[in-house]
Amino acid sequence: MTTIRLVTAPTLDPFTLETAKDHARIDSDADDAYLRDVIIPAAVRSVELATGYRMMSQTYRLTMRAFPLSDTTPICVVGAPIASITTFTYTDTAGATVAMVAGTDYTLDSEATPAALWPYVDTSWPTARDVPNSIILDYVLGVADTADVQPMHKLAALELIDHWYANRAAVEVGQGIAVLPVPETIQRLLRTDRLFGF
Repeated sequence: MTTIRLVTAPTLDPFTLETAKDHARIDSDADDAYLRDVIIPAAVRSVELATGYRMMSQTYRLTMRAFPLSDTTPICVVGAPIASITTFTYTDTAGATVAMVAGTDYTLDSEATPAALWPYVDTSWPTARDVPNSIILDYVLGVADTADVQPMHKLAALELIDHWYANRAAVEVGQGIAVLPVPETIQRLLRTDRLFGF
């Protein structure tokens, strides 16, 4: 069984509050806190979950009970782009924690999407103790510089912010009740660049 969870959230937004307000043509400062604390984080996270791509640097933990049965089967990292592997350990059959070393025990194919970890040349996956979370992999996704965030992802988040700010409720009440759909422009942006399987 594989589980994945966020360990360290991003400390930066992919764009400033001022950029979001300019895009949505918001002149007032009255809703700055609402935009900064609610709408912007929700829009960024929605784009990340819809596409599989993470914008700013954030750390995830993947845990497994056992290594793949075949050495021709990699451990795939969920999400992209991968920046680094920070921790890769497993519990061996004697109960000791063993650190996996890059270039000795495994190799990272960061060009693959999603990224994949393989046994190093002429080596095999070790045998882990059959206990929950025997294998722990911590890795960083996203970029450190806002200038490196993909423009399409930024635009999708900015368009969502504009849409949600202008439409505070999910429904419109008039001659009846109508659900307000996400505009086609945003849907197209989210469909254009997404990881396989998302």
